[in-house]
Order: sequence, then structure tokens, then C-alpha cells
Amino acid sequence: MKESPIEIFQAALKKKQGKQSKFSLRQLATRAEVSAPFLSQVMNGKRALPLSLAVKLCRILDVQKEKRDYILSMLLEGKGVHVKVPLSDRKDIDKASKKKTGWNFVPDRSFWALSEWYYLPILNCTLLEGYDGSPEFIAQKLDLPLSTVKAALARLKDGHLLELQEGKLVKSNAMNDFHSAAPRAEIRRFHASGMDRAQVALREKITDGDLERRLITSMVLTVAESDIPWLKQQIIELMNRCSTHSQKSTAEKVYHLGIQFFPHST
Repeated sequence: MKESPIEIFQAALKKKQGKQSKFSLRQLATRAEVSAPFLSQVMNGKRALPLSLAVKLCRILDVQKEKRDYILSMLLEGKGVHVKVPLSDRKDIDKASKKKTGWNFVPDRSFWALSEWYYLPILNCTLLEGYDGSPEFIAQKLDLPLSTVKAALARLKDGHLLELQEGKLVKSNAMNDFHSAAPRAEIRRFHASGMDRAQVALREKITDGDLERRLITSMVLTVAESDIPWLKQQIIELMNRCSTHSQKSTAEKVYHLGIQFFPHST
């Protein structure tokens, strides 16, 4: 890969502007929480590219995982940190090691996995204690038709989100990040389907046992406009900590954690 990190970001910005004609450098700076003049100088090679900014730009511009790994390894090496094996090239590590590599940024070509609510739960069912590799196990755990599970497993395998380990299809990465700064339809539909399922459960009769297994809570608060980015980041970090912590224990159940932070007032 001969492109420099800046050239990759310039190409990614141009591609995004091709899809969203009104997306400007100023909007990119706002989302990255830096000033437009500073970002302009960085993008023109007049100022050094900070590592923290590079991470944000990769997310906002939907930079593919392979290029993201390359960018971060280049910047780390510039700081004297030699990266021997980029994450995207680590094909030979075992399942236990994968849990230590952190989040895997999923390329946009795999966002189809958000089109149905059950694709991600099926992926996580393959990490459960007692999983025997059979679609029947997953169908029973998620209360899904066996035919639906079989079709989903085939598609997830073809999409490289599942891989064969010791004769069983297992989730390829412990933690996947389907992140995009753009208002992607796939992400919106996935969030909506999760909330719809939660609302159905909330409307049904809830027993004491149900309450012990779930958390139903919300709050209304007043905030300053300038605090909104900080609040959103705190929520994201909380969810990341929850996911990271859960990887340290034996997987026994599959849960959906959905949070909505939205304005009541204009």
C-alpha cells in the first residue's frame, strides 16, 4: 500500500462527497471535533496528523479496516512504536487471542448483517457455553425457525463473519464495530428493530423473573448544546466497557443493549 495516510483520507473524503454532495470539510471538522482551519492544514500536509484525529477520521469517512490498520501502524511507527503484524493480517491467532485484539471495524460491504435483527445474535450464539456447532442449538436459544438459522449461517459464513474452527462455525471476531458517522439506512433499521423488540416485551406482562433479567430505565435531562458530543462519547465508552468486560466471563446468554439519546425539544 503506497498511499500516505493523508492521501487515503483525501480519497475517502472525495468518495463521501460523491455520495453526499453537501458534505464539506467544515462538516468533517465539526464531527471530528477540531477546527476547520486546523483540519485543512492537516489534509494539505502542512501539519502533522495526530493519532487521535486519524482514528476519528477513519470512523467518519468509513475507511476500510485494512487501510485503517495501515494508517494507524504508520502513525505508531512514526512515534517509535513498531507494529509487527497489522490486525487485518492476523489470520493465525486462536479464538482466545482474538478476544484481546479489541474491536474489529467491519467494512461497509458487510453492513447487510444489520438488515435482520437475528444476524448478530446468531453470531454471538456461537460463543455460548455448550454450543455444539449445530443450527438446532441456535434455533432453540433464539426461538427461531430452523430454516431461518440455516440460511443465516450460510450467509454469515459467505460474508466471513463466521469461520470454521474445530469443525464448528464460530464468530470470526469477538467484538465487531458496525460504525459509521453517516446516517446509514442499515444502522437505522437495526436500531429500530432492537427498540421494537424491546417495546413488545415491555408491553407484555412482565414477571419478577423477567425484571431480574433485564434493565428498563430512562431519564430526561437538560443539556448545553456544547456538551452533546461529550455525552454521546461517554455513552459509547460505557457500552464499549460493557462489551469488553463481558468477554472476560463464560458466555451463557445473548443480550441486546440499546440506548437512545434524543432531543424532546427543538
